[in-house]
Amino acid sequence: MDCDTTDPDLLKSLKGIENTDAWVRFERLYRPPILTHCRGVGLTLDQAEEVVQECFIQCFRYLPSFEYSVAVGRFRAWLNLTVNQRIAEHFRDSVRSDRLKTAYAALLRDLSGTYPGSNANPSIFEYELVSMAFRKTQAEVEPKGWQVFEAHVMHGLKSNEVARQFGVSAILVRVTTHRIRKILQRNWKLLQEGPF
Repeated sequence: MDCDTTDPDLLKSLKGIENTDAWVRFERLYRPPILTHCRGVGLTLDQAEEVVQECFIQCFRYLPSFEYSVAVGRFRAWLNLTVNQRIAEHFRDSVRSDRLKTAYAALLRDLSGTYPGSNANPSIFEYELVSMAFRKTQAEVEPKGWQVFEAHVMHGLKSNEVARQFGVSAILVRVTTHRIRKILQRNWKLLQEGPF
């Protein structure tokens, strides 16, 4: 089945909670991309299955009163937000210390293109999204490269200090940091887009 567009007929048929066939179709259509998205951001299979179930419970509560509009396209935006919020709950404890919150806030401003001097405090959800992007990025890069990135970007060590600590050149520290930042930015954007 194609999940690139919302099927307005299916959404209408979901208004009747007792319409089992419609709910089965809905589950077949939306479960695979939600599960794939959850696994792609680093959740275990059990955690991903839990997110899918939580999202379907939300849909079960929401869809009977939902009014579909092609122009607004609200359903997929709402579902993306719901999926990412459920995923974020699994990463809620990832950001603990004030130092890391400050580093995350700076990264969020950088990733979103917000002016570095902006006083806008990121929301808990934004912290959780960047935490998810971190996990996905960490899984994609070599461990030593990730350690260099963390030391330089998250812990604020100067490039020559990191170079001494890891036995590499200061230039390699900056190149590695730049490369990983690009991967992180890509993963952060993918999370924002969601599975649909």
